[in-house]
Amino acid sequence: MKRFVEGLLLAAVVWGLFWLYPRAAAAAFVVYIIAKIWGVIRRHRKIYGYNEHQIDDMDGHTFEQFCAELLYRNGFRNVEVTSGSGDHGVDVLAMKDGESYAIQCKHYAGKVGNKAVQEVYTGKDIY
Repeated sequence: MKRFVEGLLLAAVVWGLFWLYPRAAAAAFVVYIIAKIWGVIRRHRKIYGYNEHQIDDMDGHTFEQFCAELLYRNGFRNVEVTSGSGDHGVDVLAMKDGESYAIQCKHYAGKVGNKAVQEVYTGKDIY
């Protein structure tokens, strides 16, 4: 029941953001997608041939490639990893259901700071 209520609250917040600030809502949705993907990885401990330790040992670029592959296997198309240098915080570009997504991948054990969110929010306009 708690998960259901949390889901309803999240849906209400996202809907409110989308209605008031469509671009901010899109950015929040991308963060939500990445969180869900990471949750799947943690739950199954092995996904697409990688176990949790192999994923933890990946360098940044390899992790970006891995995230791009996860997105593709989950229905995203035109998935492309950006060059890395001068990417304005956007690591992966993808499309799904006619919507374009600019995604920033973080391979951290701790919390991701506000700076990362600001970078990808700014970077999405460039792509």
